[in-house]
Amino acid sequence: MIGENALQHPDLVERMQKEGHEIGSHTFTHSDIGTMSPLQMRMELNANQRLFQAITGQSMTLFRPPYVAETELNTRSELLPLLQAQEMGYTMVGQSVDSSDWQGLSSEEIVNQVLNQLSNGNVILLYDSGGDRSNTVKALPMIIEELKKRGYTFTTVAGLIGKSESQIMPPANPDNPYLVYDKAVFKVLQGWQSGLTFLFYSAILLGILRLAVFIFLSRKQVKSYKETKIDPNFTPFVSVVIAAYNEEKVIGKTIDSILSSDYSNLEILIIDDGSTDDTAVVVQENYDHHPLVRFIQKTNGGKSSAVNLGFKEAKGEIVVALDADTLIAENAISLLVHHFKNEHVAAVSGNVKVGNKGNLLTNWQHIEYVTGFNLERRAFAALNCITVVPGAIGAWRKTAVEEAGFFKEDTLAEDTDLTLTLLRNGKKIEFEEKAYAYTEVPEDVKGLAKQRYRWIYGTLQCLWKHREALFDKKHHSLGFIALPNMWLFQYFYQIISPIADLLFIIALFSPTPGKAAIGFILFYLLDFFASLYAFRLEKESPKPLLSLFLQRILYKQLMTYVVIKSIISAIMGVTVGWNKLKRNGNVTQENPMSKVKENM
Repeated sequence: MIGENALQHPDLVERMQKEGHEIGSHTFTHSDIGTMSPLQMRMELNANQRLFQAITGQSMTLFRPPYVAETELNTRSELLPLLQAQEMGYTMVGQSVDSSDWQGLSSEEIVNQVLNQLSNGNVILLYDSGGDRSNTVKALPMIIEELKKRGYTFTTVAGLIGKSESQIMPPANPDNPYLVYDKAVFKVLQGWQSGLTFLFYSAILLGILRLAVFIFLSRKQVKSYKETKIDPNFTPFVSVVIAAYNEEKVIGKTIDSILSSDYSNLEILIIDDGSTDDTAVVVQENYDHHPLVRFIQKTNGGKSSAVNLGFKEAKGEIVVALDADTLIAENAISLLVHHFKNEHVAAVSGNVKVGNKGNLLTNWQHIEYVTGFNLERRAFAALNCITVVPGAIGAWRKTAVEEAGFFKEDTLAEDTDLTLTLLRNGKKIEFEEKAYAYTEVPEDVKGLAKQRYRWIYGTLQCLWKHREALFDKKHHSLGFIALPNMWLFQYFYQIISPIADLLFIIALFSPTPGKAAIGFILFYLLDFFASLYAFRLEKESPKPLLSLFLQRILYKQLMTYVVIKSIISAIMGVTVGWNKLKRNGNVTQENPMSKVKENM
């Protein structure tokens, strides 16, 4: 027996022993003895022996070295391991007639292989692993029948060397203090393998189910959106709030994009959170006398405090909060505002786009925004369980935010925290797919890791803060869909994804690598077509998807590192700062009107 296989099928080993079969060792991992060190040889045999004793209560004394059918055993490196096994009390069982059935021969060819080698000796080797063995099973009675005709009789290895079965497989010492320990270790190993297999397949099945649900719900959202009618007479006063800290490179372009909006009944509040650069100079020199722009300076207190001040100073009941590097489409505010005609709507998420696509890393983030963030928002909008109205572009009902206690400063994901609070308060959160906002994403790995570390750590804080909402019957879609989705796919399966990758690599070197390769290809084809669907919904060019495979492989490893780092930081109680990114001012704005016309 091979230990790795016996570990997976202990019941089969136990059954063979009870039925009276002779069982010998074939090492634990089926390694080539010619390449083994003495220590590895001892470990291979001892591990196999301990496993057999733990399963059956008996010991093995027979040993067949792996790969002896392919060698004459005439070199020092091949003979020394056999001598070592003999010194450990094993009797080597070789073969003189090799059926070579592992080569995929027909049953007739296997029979002929055996009969042609009868002059070589009297031990016939037949394999029971390495693929389909049905021809071996067919050939065995044919071999027995033919050899009986020729006058041969059959015996066991014990009978051949003049020993009894009890001598070949003597009882293990029941007083061995390690026997209980061995059983426990192998039980853990067996459970570990079963657990990994379960996690691997459950992740695939849940991932496919999640994708199918997202596609179904997003189609439902698209249909519902097409049936929505905009009331041109609904034009409440709107306050646009921008929290700014060291934004001199981008703040002017952001204000200009708002002033270019087709929605005129508004004011713009710039809250300077103690900037140390020329943010104030840029705003004051260019917009000091503009009737729609108000500039407020405060001491540095963090983004939440700046946004909260903007809400308190806002004259409008509808507040559109933007990041200082965000460029919005001309009709974005108009589209966001019309949702608030429904008095139950407390917030509306805009559609965030990557505005500085240029290198491979920003293109990969573009793929993530389209296939992940926005597809999820579309799906969850149909169930009223959008978990985050993004800081890049979101519209809020001021009274609902006041009721929720404004943006809290106890998490780094204040927008997620407030969104979850509003949902738990029974409010409605909607998604405006054509309210385009173009934001600047990190252009290097270090900047991306810093940003995602803050996001993931902050989201983890929010999940823990709102843990009572998980599986809460009062909020079915939030408690049973949105929050479990975040725990499972943003954290749990992200952590174990390297294990799945490792299992796949190991499977490629297994006896059936084709199955693993086919499964892997089918999974990524499904992922590709789902991504293509998401790009089509967003009216985006699918050209970036040419790098989807690399994005899923390399980008995923970075996200796994960030998730693990965030969880460790949370467990250790590490204080994480805002880690504000350096702005380069490279955001460009596409013309969204062509996309709007296509959908009309």
